[in-house]
Amino acid sequence: CKIKVIVPSLTSSPPTTSEQQNTQTRTEKVLEIHKDLTLEMAKEQIIKEFDLLDYLKESHKKARILKYDSHNDLIEQSYTNETKTTVFEALGYTKYAYNVHWLLEVIDDRDEFIDYNSNDCSVKVCHVNMETFESSELFTIRMSSDLSVLDLRDRIAQKLTTPPPVHSRIRMALEKLHTLYNYVNLNASLSESLRQMNFVRVNKVFVDWSEDEEVFRATPFETSKFYYALDTIINMLSM
Repeated sequence: CKIKVIVPSLTSSPPTTSEQQNTQTRTEKVLEIHKDLTLEMAKEQIIKEFDLLDYLKESHKKARILKYDSHNDLIEQSYTNETKTTVFEALGYTKYAYNVHWLLEVIDDRDEFIDYNSNDCSVKVCHVNMETFESSELFTIRMSSDLSVLDLRDRIAQKLTTPPPVHSRIRMALEKLHTLYNYVNLNASLSESLRQMNFVRVNKVFVDWSEDEEVFRATPFETSKFYYALDTIINMLSM
Protein backbone atom coordinates (compact mmCIF):
# COMPACT_ATOMS: atom_id res chain seq x y z
CA CYS A 1 0.00 0.00 0.00
CA LYS A 2 1.21 3.50 -0.82
CA ILE A 3 0.32 5.87 2.04
CA LYS A 4 1.24 9.52 2.51
CA VAL A 5 2.71 9.91 6.00
CA ILE A 6 3.05 13.33 7.63
CA VAL A 7 5.43 14.06 10.49
CA PRO A 8 5.48 17.45 12.27
CA SER A 9 8.90 19.09 12.12
CA LEU A 10 8.88 19.17 15.92
CA THR A 11 9.67 15.47 15.91
CA SER A 12 12.50 15.47 13.40
CA SER A 13 14.08 18.82 14.29
CA PRO A 14 12.97 20.11 17.66
CA PRO A 15 12.54 23.93 17.66
CA THR A 16 14.42 25.87 20.29
CA THR A 17 12.09 28.87 20.56
CA SER A 18 8.34 29.41 20.74
CA GLU A 19 8.54 31.41 17.51
CA GLN A 20 10.02 28.41 15.72
CA GLN A 21 7.27 26.20 17.13
CA ASN A 22 4.59 28.51 15.72
CA THR A 23 6.18 28.51 12.25
CA GLN A 24 7.03 24.82 12.06
CA THR A 25 6.50 22.93 8.83
CA ARG A 26 5.79 19.30 8.22
CA THR A 27 7.69 16.56 6.44
CA GLU A 28 5.71 14.35 4.08
CA LYS A 29 6.66 11.08 2.41
CA VAL A 30 4.72 8.53 0.41
CA LEU A 31 5.73 5.16 1.84
CA GLU A 32 5.27 1.62 0.59
CA ILE A 33 3.78 -0.20 3.59
CA HIS A 34 2.83 -3.86 3.28
CA LYS A 35 -0.86 -4.47 3.88
CA ASP A 36 -0.21 -7.45 6.19
CA LEU A 37 1.88 -5.45 8.66
CA THR A 38 0.27 -4.59 11.98
CA LEU A 39 -0.12 -0.92 12.85
CA GLU A 40 2.64 -1.35 15.43
CA MET A 41 4.98 -2.70 12.75
CA ALA A 42 3.92 0.06 10.36
CA LYS A 43 4.71 2.65 13.04
CA GLU A 44 8.18 1.15 13.48
CA GLN A 45 8.74 1.39 9.71
CA ILE A 46 7.65 5.05 9.71
CA ILE A 47 9.96 5.87 12.62
CA LYS A 48 12.84 4.23 10.73
CA GLU A 49 11.99 5.96 7.42
CA PHE A 50 11.94 9.39 9.11
CA ASP A 51 15.02 8.59 11.22
CA LEU A 52 13.25 9.31 14.51
CA LEU A 53 14.34 6.42 16.71
CA ASP A 54 17.19 8.26 18.47
CA TYR A 55 15.09 11.41 18.85
CA LEU A 56 12.23 9.52 20.51
CA LYS A 57 14.58 7.77 22.92
CA GLU A 58 16.62 10.84 23.84
CA SER A 59 13.62 13.13 24.30
CA HIS A 60 11.55 10.48 26.14
CA LYS A 61 8.65 10.58 23.71
CA LYS A 62 6.28 8.05 22.20
CA ALA A 63 4.37 7.97 18.92
CA ARG A 64 1.24 6.59 17.31
CA ILE A 65 -0.46 6.65 13.92
CA LEU A 66 -3.55 8.79 13.27
CA LYS A 67 -5.79 8.85 10.22
CA TYR A 68 -5.60 12.47 9.11
CA ASP A 69 -7.51 14.85 6.81
CA SER A 70 -4.70 17.17 5.71
CA HIS A 71 -6.99 19.49 3.74
CA ASN A 72 -9.07 20.38 6.80
CA ASP A 73 -6.32 19.75 9.37
CA LEU A 74 -8.60 17.25 11.10
CA ILE A 75 -7.96 13.97 12.88
CA GLU A 76 -10.40 11.45 11.46
CA GLN A 77 -9.52 8.45 13.60
CA SER A 78 -7.13 7.32 16.29
CA TYR A 79 -6.23 3.65 16.40
CA THR A 80 -6.44 3.32 20.17
CA ASN A 81 -5.52 -0.16 21.42
CA GLU A 82 -5.37 -1.39 17.83
CA THR A 83 -1.66 -2.10 17.55
CA LYS A 84 -2.39 -5.62 16.28
CA THR A 85 -4.80 -4.40 13.59
CA THR A 86 -3.33 -4.89 10.13
CA VAL A 87 -2.78 -2.03 7.70
CA PHE A 88 -5.25 -3.74 5.35
CA GLU A 89 -7.94 -3.68 8.06
CA ALA A 90 -7.14 -0.09 9.06
CA LEU A 91 -7.55 1.04 5.44
CA GLY A 92 -10.97 -0.58 5.15
CA TYR A 93 -9.71 -3.66 3.30
CA THR A 94 -8.37 -1.80 0.28
CA LYS A 95 -4.81 -1.59 -1.05
CA TYR A 96 -5.49 1.67 -2.90
CA ALA A 97 -5.29 4.31 -0.19
CA TYR A 98 -5.35 7.32 -2.51
CA ASN A 99 -7.16 9.57 -0.06
CA VAL A 100 -5.72 8.18 3.17
CA HIS A 101 -3.08 10.22 4.99
CA TRP A 102 -1.42 9.17 8.21
CA LEU A 103 -0.09 11.58 10.79
CA LEU A 104 2.56 10.45 13.25
CA GLU A 105 1.57 11.98 16.58
CA VAL A 106 4.39 12.38 19.11
CA ILE A 107 3.91 13.18 22.81
CA ASP A 108 5.90 12.90 26.03
CA ASP A 109 6.17 9.46 27.60
CA ARG A 110 4.40 10.71 30.74
CA ASP A 111 1.35 11.95 28.79
CA GLU A 112 -1.64 9.91 27.62
CA PHE A 113 -2.90 9.78 24.06
CA ILE A 114 -6.32 11.34 23.44
CA ASP A 115 -8.90 9.15 21.73
CA TYR A 116 -10.22 11.01 18.67
CA ASN A 117 -13.55 10.11 17.11
CA SER A 118 -15.90 11.19 14.33
CA ASN A 119 -17.80 13.57 16.66
CA ASP A 120 -14.71 15.70 17.19
CA CYS A 121 -14.50 19.11 15.58
CA SER A 122 -11.41 21.08 14.69
CA VAL A 123 -11.12 24.69 15.89
CA LYS A 124 -8.48 26.93 14.36
CA VAL A 125 -7.78 29.67 16.89
CA CYS A 126 -6.65 33.01 15.45
CA HIS A 127 -5.46 36.06 17.35
CA VAL A 128 -6.76 39.51 16.36
CA ASN A 129 -4.17 42.27 16.60
CA MET A 130 -6.16 45.23 17.91
CA GLU A 131 -3.59 47.76 16.71
CA THR A 132 -2.96 46.62 13.14
CA PHE A 133 -6.35 44.93 12.57
CA GLU A 134 -4.67 41.79 11.34
CA SER A 135 -5.18 38.19 12.36
CA SER A 136 -2.75 35.32 12.72
CA GLU A 137 -3.39 31.63 13.33
CA LEU A 138 -2.12 30.47 16.72
CA PHE A 139 -2.99 26.78 16.98
CA THR A 140 -5.66 24.18 16.33
CA ILE A 141 -7.76 22.56 19.06
CA ARG A 142 -9.71 19.35 18.58
CA MET A 143 -12.73 18.86 20.81
CA SER A 144 -15.90 16.84 21.06
CA SER A 145 -18.90 18.78 19.82
CA ASP A 146 -20.67 17.77 23.05
CA LEU A 147 -18.35 19.99 25.09
CA SER A 148 -19.39 23.54 25.97
CA VAL A 149 -18.16 26.91 24.78
CA LEU A 150 -16.80 27.39 28.32
CA ASP A 151 -14.73 24.23 27.86
CA LEU A 152 -13.42 25.70 24.62
CA ARG A 153 -12.48 28.95 26.36
CA ASP A 154 -10.66 27.02 29.07
CA ARG A 155 -8.73 25.03 26.47
CA ILE A 156 -7.77 28.22 24.64
CA ALA A 157 -6.65 29.86 27.89
CA GLN A 158 -4.60 26.77 28.73
CA LYS A 159 -2.86 26.86 25.35
CA LEU A 160 -2.23 30.59 25.71
CA THR A 161 -0.90 30.05 29.25
CA THR A 162 -2.72 33.18 30.38
CA PRO A 163 -3.16 33.73 34.16
CA PRO A 164 -6.60 32.77 35.60
CA PRO A 165 -7.85 36.38 35.95
CA VAL A 166 -7.49 36.79 32.18
CA HIS A 167 -9.61 33.73 31.30
CA SER A 168 -12.92 35.45 31.89
CA ARG A 169 -12.14 38.31 29.50
CA ILE A 170 -10.99 36.35 26.49
CA ARG A 171 -13.26 37.50 23.69
CA MET A 172 -14.19 34.74 21.23
CA ALA A 173 -15.95 35.01 17.90
CA LEU A 174 -16.89 32.08 15.68
CA GLU A 175 -16.53 32.86 11.99
CA LYS A 176 -19.88 32.41 10.22
CA LEU A 177 -19.59 34.22 6.93
CA HIS A 178 -22.74 35.34 5.09
CA THR A 179 -24.71 35.71 8.32
CA LEU A 180 -25.92 39.03 9.74
CA TYR A 181 -22.65 39.91 11.49
CA ASN A 182 -20.32 37.30 9.85
CA TYR A 183 -19.27 36.31 13.38
CA VAL A 184 -21.03 34.73 16.36
CA ASN A 185 -20.25 36.10 19.83
CA LEU A 186 -19.35 32.96 21.77
CA ASN A 187 -19.00 34.77 25.10
CA ALA A 188 -22.78 35.16 25.18
CA SER A 189 -23.30 31.37 25.08
CA LEU A 190 -20.71 29.83 27.37
CA SER A 191 -23.05 27.13 28.64
CA GLU A 192 -24.11 25.98 25.15
CA SER A 193 -22.45 22.99 23.53
CA LEU A 194 -20.37 23.39 20.40
CA ARG A 195 -23.02 21.41 18.55
CA GLN A 196 -25.74 23.83 19.70
CA MET A 197 -23.59 26.71 18.44
CA ASN A 198 -23.50 25.02 15.02
CA PHE A 199 -19.83 24.16 15.05
CA VAL A 200 -18.99 22.02 12.03
CA ARG A 201 -16.05 19.69 11.37
CA VAL A 202 -13.65 22.57 10.78
CA ASN A 203 -14.13 25.97 12.42
CA LYS A 204 -12.29 29.24 12.88
CA VAL A 205 -12.48 31.16 16.16
CA PHE A 206 -10.95 34.61 16.61
CA VAL A 207 -9.77 35.66 20.07
CA ASP A 208 -8.39 38.66 21.95
CA TRP A 209 -7.57 39.17 25.63
CA SER A 210 -6.06 42.67 25.62
CA GLU A 211 -9.01 44.55 27.16
CA ASP A 212 -9.12 45.20 30.88
CA GLU A 213 -12.00 43.75 32.91
CA GLU A 214 -14.00 46.98 33.08
CA VAL A 215 -13.96 47.58 29.31
CA PHE A 216 -14.71 43.92 28.60
CA ARG A 217 -17.83 43.92 30.79
CA ALA A 218 -19.08 47.37 29.75
CA THR A 219 -18.71 46.97 25.97
CA PRO A 220 -21.14 44.75 24.02
CA PHE A 221 -19.70 42.56 21.28
CA GLU A 222 -21.24 44.50 18.37
CA THR A 223 -19.79 47.82 19.58
CA SER A 224 -16.43 46.53 20.78
CA LYS A 225 -13.09 47.29 19.18
CA PHE A 226 -12.73 43.53 18.78
CA TYR A 227 -15.76 43.37 16.49
CA TYR A 228 -14.62 46.49 14.62
CA ALA A 229 -11.27 44.81 14.00
CA LEU A 230 -12.98 41.64 12.73
CA ASP A 231 -15.26 43.68 10.48
CA THR A 232 -12.25 45.51 9.09
CA ILE A 233 -10.43 42.24 8.43
CA ILE A 234 -13.35 40.68 6.55
CA ASN A 235 -13.90 43.81 4.47
CA MET A 236 -10.22 43.93 3.54
CA LEU A 237 -10.33 40.28 2.49
CA SER A 238 -13.38 40.85 0.31
CA MET A 239 -11.84 43.81 -1.55
